[in-house]
Amino acid sequence: MALCLRDAEVIIGAEEMSPGGRVMVGDMRRYASAFVDAVKEIGSLDNICYARVRDIVGQNSTFVSQSGTFPKRFHDYSTRDVMGMNDAMNDIYEQALENELGFSATFDLMTTWRHLGRLGSHDLSAMREALGGMPVKVLGASLCSAAGPPFCNAIFQFPNFSVSYESGVDFIPRCDASIEIFSKSKSIKICYDTPYIKGVPVTLHVKEASPDGSYRECMIRKTYEDPFISMLKELYDCAVFEKEIKTTATDAKREIELFGMILRAAVQGQVT
Repeated sequence: MALCLRDAEVIIGAEEMSPGGRVMVGDMRRYASAFVDAVKEIGSLDNICYARVRDIVGQNSTFVSQSGTFPKRFHDYSTRDVMGMNDAMNDIYEQALENELGFSATFDLMTTWRHLGRLGSHDLSAMREALGGMPVKVLGASLCSAAGPPFCNAIFQFPNFSVSYESGVDFIPRCDASIEIFSKSKSIKICYDTPYIKGVPVTLHVKEASPDGSYRECMIRKTYEDPFISMLKELYDCAVFEKEIKTTATDAKREIELFGMILRAAVQGQVT
C-alpha cells in the first residue's frame, strides 16, 4: 500500500475524510481458499510450537512471459519521467529510513526496504493473520546485499513461540512460497505458486499423528480458482453488501511497522 508511515497515514486520513469511503488493500494471498481454511485449522490447534515463513522466487519476467496473456513491455517514457520516479523513490527512502527510523539511507538498507515492500508485504501480511497478530519483537535479522540478488531473513518472537522468515529473489525459475505452523501433534502448511500464471492452485498440507500412533499426511486442493479471483469476489461483497474488510489500510500499516522492526534488528546485529 505504501513504503513509509507518512504515506500510509495520508491514505488512512483520506479514507476517514471520505463519507462512506473504504480502502481494501490487495493482499490476495489472504483471500486464497486454502489460506482461509488454514486459518480455521490453525485456530483449532491446542498451541503453536514454531512456524516458518518462506518466499524465495525467480524473476517475475520468467513467469509473465509464459502466462499466455501475450504481455508487452513498453519503453515510450521520457528521461524526465524516469528522473521523476527516482526522485519519488529517494523521497520515500529518506522519509522511511532517515526520518522515521533514524538511519542513513545506505544501499543495503534501501535494497532491503525495497525488497520487503515488494515481496515481504505479502508474506508478512499473511503471517500476521495466520498467527493472530504482530510479533513481540525481532530477535535477529540480516540485510539484503545491494551487490547481489536480494536475500534477507529474520527471527520473530511471538508470545509463546518463534518464527523464522526467509525471503529472496534469484534467477531460478520457480516459486517456493509457504507458511508452515507446527503444533505438538500436527503441522499445517500453505503452499503458494507464482501469481503470474492464472489457475495455479494454492494448496494446504496437513501432517499429524493419529490417535493410534500412526502417521497421516494429506494435501488439500480446494479449487483452481486463483487468489486474485477470490479477492475480487470479496471486494464485490464489500462494495455491494458492505461486508467487513479485513485487509484495511490501517491493517496494511502494520507491515511498514514490521519492516522497521526488521531493519532495527539487522542494524543492531551489525554493531560490534
